[in-house]
Amino acid sequence: MKLLLGSGGVRTPERKSMYLQLMNENFRGCQKILFIPYASKDYDEYTNKVREMFKESKYEIIGIHESDNPMQEIREMEGIYVGGGEHIHIS
Repeated sequence: MKLLLGSGGVRTPERKSMYLQLMNENFRGCQKILFIPYASKDYDEYTNKVREMFKESKYEIIGIHESDNPMQEIREMEGIYVGGGEHIHIS
């Protein structure tokens, strides 16, 4: 399993490019990436933004909150991307 921790703030083209480069380096050989959006108050919105940002990549982004069995997803996933955001939303 490969893991990438985000810090949020992917709003500029430069930051988006940097994150895509980090994803490509870190997730080389992966097809599916489990995205953990728990530092956001709207998991669906955050996950969809990440999908949109990286739609040109080869990765299938799967939100952990969309899974019926999140623990199994964590154990079986090729790569995990933990999104940044506001720590007050993590419970």
